[in-house]
Amino acid sequence: MRPSGPRQDDGAARSAAAGLVLVLFVAASAGFAAASAAGSVRLAITGYLGLWALYALLARHDLTARTALGVALAAGLALVMAPPILSDDVHRYLWDAHVARHGIDPYAHAPADPALDGLDPDLRAAVSYPEIATIYPPVAQLAFLIAARIAEAPWAMQLVALALHLATALLLRRTSDRAASLYALCPLGLVEGAGAAHVDVLAGLLLLAGVLAIGTPHRAAFAFALATGTKLVGLLALPLLRGRALVLGLVLGVLLAAPIAGAGHGGDAGLWHYARRWQGAGPIFAALEQGAAFALGPLEDAHGTIAFAPAAVLTRLAPGSALDPHAPALGGTASAAPGRVRRSVLAAMGARSLVLVLVAGFAIGRTRGQTTPKAAAAALRDVLLVALALSPQVHPWYLLWALPLELLAGGIAVRALAASMVLAYVPVIAFRDGGPWIEPGWLGPLLLVVLALAAAWERRIGWRARSGSETPPACAASSSPSP
Repeated sequence: MRPSGPRQDDGAARSAAAGLVLVLFVAASAGFAAASAAGSVRLAITGYLGLWALYALLARHDLTARTALGVALAAGLALVMAPPILSDDVHRYLWDAHVARHGIDPYAHAPADPALDGLDPDLRAAVSYPEIATIYPPVAQLAFLIAARIAEAPWAMQLVALALHLATALLLRRTSDRAASLYALCPLGLVEGAGAAHVDVLAGLLLLAGVLAIGTPHRAAFAFALATGTKLVGLLALPLLRGRALVLGLVLGVLLAAPIAGAGHGGDAGLWHYARRWQGAGPIFAALEQGAAFALGPLEDAHGTIAFAPAAVLTRLAPGSALDPHAPALGGTASAAPGRVRRSVLAAMGARSLVLVLVAGFAIGRTRGQTTPKAAAAALRDVLLVALALSPQVHPWYLLWALPLELLAGGIAVRALAASMVLAYVPVIAFRDGGPWIEPGWLGPLLLVVLALAAAWERRIGWRARSGSETPPACAASSSPSP
């Protein structure tokens, strides 16, 4: 028998180290679940950061997808056993499904509508912003109904989200064992999916399916349309298509998104509130809005309004919508002068319009000619990151849209941002104690710095194959995913 050499000993040591970290990873997931069950936001955030540190260590080992999937299943089940603590979106999901199971259109009424007084009062009380109608399109609603058939409880939706997370890893496994293992164990997918039940994991799965089918455009169009029916972000993938496939994706996407445009009535219309009023940790948008308000300053009268001739027309054509400058529920003023608008409202609408134009222009330019799955994934990931950087509102789980695309193409920006955005949950600590929700002023600049550093690192290693190459450099696939 040949004696073991230094290389064999080193390999055994690395395997033992990887095994230890995997055990600690499952233990940390169980610790996060315990903190959630105990209602300790501080411990949950600490556990989340701990998972990212362990993930950075695991990324240095060549784990098989089978091993990673097994560990992800164990860690995910631990998270499913505890109620979500960092987000309460799951209660809205369950409410929508509860309403639909009683034969009522979830788009017809906001939860606070007296017409729904006979439904589950406890679930209704747990829904945030009950005065606003749902903003979730039909494909997302289908996922809610599937979970509700299992049980009308958070754990059922968390279990569905875990299944979707693992399904995404299995789909990635078709192209890269390494990418599948890195996705399966990524704390973003596990915590925001199995831990918080965010339906965004389904949008990410469908976007991945679309770019993998980019060689058969009609299949890609169908996948992108389903992604749009989950979250409207699917529309940003459509510039990857051309000709009939583009028309098919656009028509199906609009049809699947249409129901949320009519959800609610005027003051309780969820989509319009989100489009015009929601604003949080967007790192650039606040500056755009303040710049617009400053530029409009000389045009303001003593009552704080500005002459804007299209206002009267928009109010007649789209009353109560995000296009209506006079919608009181959205910050406007139904004044006697229909041709005048508050400066703050006009600045907000102008900044949002500018963002839409910039994102659409970048999407069209960046996706042009990207006809292979990895090139398409890299392009769409970039489009999503630009959209999030310019967006008025950014939540950590929004990065689930781009995570599988990044792991297909290479790079680190999404995961670097995700690890940093754990700090976005800091306001939850005071909020859970009955205090106000205050977004930390340093969060936006921090995200911009992290994004800039990650982009510089990616540029240095040249991971983006702009020529359409299928294989990124090895260092892009094997480097540590955390900053």
